[in-house]
Amino acid sequence: MEEALDNYNFEEEVLYADVDGGNNDHTGPDNNEVLMEDPNIVSEEGIIVGKKFSSPEEAYASYNSYALVTGFGIRKQHFTRSRTTGDITRYRYACNKAGNSKDPTPSIRAQGKQVRGSKVNCKALMEISTIPGGGWAITRFDDTHSHELTSPSKTRKHRSHKIIHRSKACKSLVEELDQNGLRPTQIKKVVSVISGVDDEIISSKQVSNMLGIERKRHLGMECYGIIQHFKKKAEVDDTHFFAMDLHSDGSLRNVFWADGRSRASYYTFGDVLVFDVTYRTNKFKMPFAPFVGVNHHYQSILFGGALLEDEKEETFVWLFTQFLRCMFNKVPISIITDQDGAICNAVKRVFPNTCHRFCSWHIRKHMVEHLQSETLRFPNFNSDLKEVLKSRTINDFERRWATLYDRYEISAGSRSWLDRMYHLRQHWAKAFLKDVFFAGMTTSGRCESIHSFFDGFVNSNTTLDKFVLQYDSAISSRRQAEEDADFKTSNTVPSSNDTHPFVVKAGKFYTAIMNGKFLREWHLAANACTHETLEKSGVTTSYQVGAFSVPMEHWHRVDFNVVEPSISTCTCARMETFGIPCRHILYIFKKKKVVDLPDSLIRKRWTINARYKSSHADNRSTRDVSVRYLNVSAKWLNVMRRAKRHDDVMGQVEKFFDGILLQLDEKDSLQTYDVSQADGESVFSGILSYSFSNMYDQVIVLPRLFQCFCRKCTSSNFF
Repeated sequence: MEEALDNYNFEEEVLYADVDGGNNDHTGPDNNEVLMEDPNIVSEEGIIVGKKFSSPEEAYASYNSYALVTGFGIRKQHFTRSRTTGDITRYRYACNKAGNSKDPTPSIRAQGKQVRGSKVNCKALMEISTIPGGGWAITRFDDTHSHELTSPSKTRKHRSHKIIHRSKACKSLVEELDQNGLRPTQIKKVVSVISGVDDEIISSKQVSNMLGIERKRHLGMECYGIIQHFKKKAEVDDTHFFAMDLHSDGSLRNVFWADGRSRASYYTFGDVLVFDVTYRTNKFKMPFAPFVGVNHHYQSILFGGALLEDEKEETFVWLFTQFLRCMFNKVPISIITDQDGAICNAVKRVFPNTCHRFCSWHIRKHMVEHLQSETLRFPNFNSDLKEVLKSRTINDFERRWATLYDRYEISAGSRSWLDRMYHLRQHWAKAFLKDVFFAGMTTSGRCESIHSFFDGFVNSNTTLDKFVLQYDSAISSRRQAEEDADFKTSNTVPSSNDTHPFVVKAGKFYTAIMNGKFLREWHLAANACTHETLEKSGVTTSYQVGAFSVPMEHWHRVDFNVVEPSISTCTCARMETFGIPCRHILYIFKKKKVVDLPDSLIRKRWTINARYKSSHADNRSTRDVSVRYLNVSAKWLNVMRRAKRHDDVMGQVEKFFDGILLQLDEKDSLQTYDVSQADGESVFSGILSYSFSNMYDQVIVLPRLFQCFCRKCTSSNFF
């Protein structure tokens, strides 16, 4: 029990822990209490003890204002809670040098590092307590400092006076920038530029702390956030698809999504699918599983994305099933994955007729890991194994594999890694895969490139709902690259001195990058190849074709059909696996004076006609909104650059935007408003013509307000 101050009957109270690690002394008023001269603290009658406040926050702000004028910083030292009600009834605010600094830890002492403490047991403080009828009053005040006060030019460096990072505007701006994929170091630079104050620059640590608090506030609500995001997407994209797999308690197990543009892309480029689950850059370490393909510019594209709870077979079965549902049950011709048992079984169950290829990079990596003993024991083992892998036909592969086993005394059925790989040969050996279209891909490196691309948008602290948001940012960037390549192909013509009809026709249909690949084959056919005739059978003549510098055993066989050149084949199978005529067939065509490149050899997926076509109305609408947004943004930046030093003008800006936002909210609620275009422009014109002279102390001025304002206004004809 403590004796009541100023005749107030306080309830019995219990002291709680020191808030900031200072002195826990809870004695009564000291004899050296003094009066302050700051108007925020001293009442009109000059009274300190007994001055009233409506809330602890008001009292803290008042004491902090006094500290700023006087030359010190403050902190919340401790509080007292009622034993009967549990409510806080007393706060103590102290000088930030109150208490004693902690001794350095043994590890710090062992390193010989110097540790400087800021606390010097300063006694300056202010206590407030609840009063009958509500409110708070100062019940104790001490203005005795045991240290020199800070000079006016450096007082703002005390933590309690650094207010930018604690302002609502700053927090809103930081959250907005975080949602757009900026890292704390980048956010710090943007906020510091907008604030326009040199003596208080927000730090990366402060940004990280703000984002950490926001993430804790949304902990457990990620699933709800994802649903809300997909719901908003569906409002503007009626072909947007998503599927969620939930636990019995409603928590998220798996989620898959794809927007309308991705589904349209799959319809054109979904013949080859690359799938990988090695990416885990999100807070909960859930594997991110992108479905990746390649477009007509040979660029990686995303058909959809998923976040998975685990990598079990049933999880992949659920995911592949949802993917098929999303893609109108169109099954890919081929799929490339790593050699994972769960994925293999799921592919076999959901895509039974799809050719499943193991990533060749992973195969080579596993060879190095599992065949070390054979390599050390037999110097020629690696070269003999490579000859097996180069086999062009299944018969050659089987014969050479048997020879390898005999030569190095490897017993079939030994359950060795090599024996296990033999039983899976149809998933990785070139001889078994040469007649299947893979768009020139043999590895899951497309997924790896997508993963590295995502690193620019997410990090290890990204929550699941934010990850989904950043996925949209990443995919938008990929689509911009595709549209740039479309523009380049459509607005340029191939520059070549070769006027052969093959070259002219290829340049007319192929995209720029694919035309380059065709020209490479054509130049090799014209300048580096020769042939030998093997045999003639009816309308078909067989040739052995290869480069001058290559031994003949490595040449390829071309079966040329005189009546129907388009059905000619080559053992290199480049047309079948890549979709581009090979140098060997082009060489024979040239020798046989075929003047028209068969249409069947120009695969549509590699042509400019395979591009995504949006409606003219959509393009015009997007363009108009973008131009309007840029115009408004330019005006805003001009206003802020000139008005930030003038308090009156900033007040006018704030009042204007408050009014506009109120009317826009009414519009969103299907209520009408009648603000004309001239109203908005007249306000801006008035502000821009204002003459500035006074200093403006406010440091963060409505950045979030402006962003919200621009997003809403540019969707209408307000400006």
